[in-house]
Amino acid sequence: MQTHSGLKTGGLPLIYEITIWVLYVGTYKYAYYVDRVEIAHNVSMFPYPQVAIYALAMSLYWLLYYRAAVPWILRHKKHWLLLIAILLFVLVLSIPNNYFVTWIFMQLNGQEELHRFYASEFAVYARRMAYGRGWSMNILAPDLIAFSSVAFLRYAIESEQRNWQMERQNYQLKIDALRAKINPHFLFNTLNSVYGMTLLGKKDAPDFILRMSDAMRYILYESSAERVLLEKEVAFIESYFAIENQRLGNVRIRFASQGIDSSTMIAPLILLPFIENAIKHGAQHFRENAQIDSKITLQENRLYFEIANDVHDNPDILKGPKGVGMENVRARLELCYPGKYILKIDEGNKQYKVYLSIDLNLS
Repeated sequence: MQTHSGLKTGGLPLIYEITIWVLYVGTYKYAYYVDRVEIAHNVSMFPYPQVAIYALAMSLYWLLYYRAAVPWILRHKKHWLLLIAILLFVLVLSIPNNYFVTWIFMQLNGQEELHRFYASEFAVYARRMAYGRGWSMNILAPDLIAFSSVAFLRYAIESEQRNWQMERQNYQLKIDALRAKINPHFLFNTLNSVYGMTLLGKKDAPDFILRMSDAMRYILYESSAERVLLEKEVAFIESYFAIENQRLGNVRIRFASQGIDSSTMIAPLILLPFIENAIKHGAQHFRENAQIDSKITLQENRLYFEIANDVHDNPDILKGPKGVGMENVRARLELCYPGKYILKIDEGNKQYKVYLSIDLNLS
């Protein structure tokens, strides 16, 4: 399954939010307010750092805007309320916020230049409180733009992550449904094999049952994972072919693997339907000395799978459904490796051949 980008962007809203507070509030708004202070000649290149705290305090009420109001509006899709929220924070809440913050700083600060600045600002905000009008749009407009960008970025990324979680849940439900079809199919086939060997009284039936037990253990327990080691999948396929080779006396099964390592992962049972169909629809049901050839190669983390089985001389005999596995393997390939696999099927020259290559690199 593809790794979704939402996994990598979880901290982006917080980083962007901090950037806005540092660069916009701590730099732009600080510069805006400090320009209004009568700066003494002996002040450093970064005059009155206390004003940066003042700019921060003057902006704190915007937290309610981008952390609570806008997310609620967007989640409930009541977009017409955005205008009301903007008017509330720009035209209504800004005046009392500025009035009380400035009053507090005027009471706490005794430095002459800053005290005059706070007193002057407080006088302006007191008049605005009294008349309920008068706004500094040259600072309120940038406030609105800066903090709205934080709100919309947070919402966009959170929405993307929610969608990813829903896609992942849907994906898992589909995979579980596909496995639910594959597992009983394999179980029915293996039970038929045991029945056939019992009827024939074969001496190697205990070894057959042991191999079948190992295969069933893999099917029922290990294959429930999203990915399994390719070497375990190949070992299962070897056991499966060995089981069928013991059960069927009129077919020659040849299987080879090459380049298989101990770290590459693959979606479990993705190849089984092709193998089952080669057994189920092969020419061994109609004549002696049929054969099935299969090979798995791993090269530069790309899997190459081939399987070919003899078919009846009259292809019309084999027309019809090819089993639930073939129906679902294409769906699983699309779910597990979208755009990362090539599947070709050739039904000529009295053989049914499957060529499959899968890019197993994680993305």
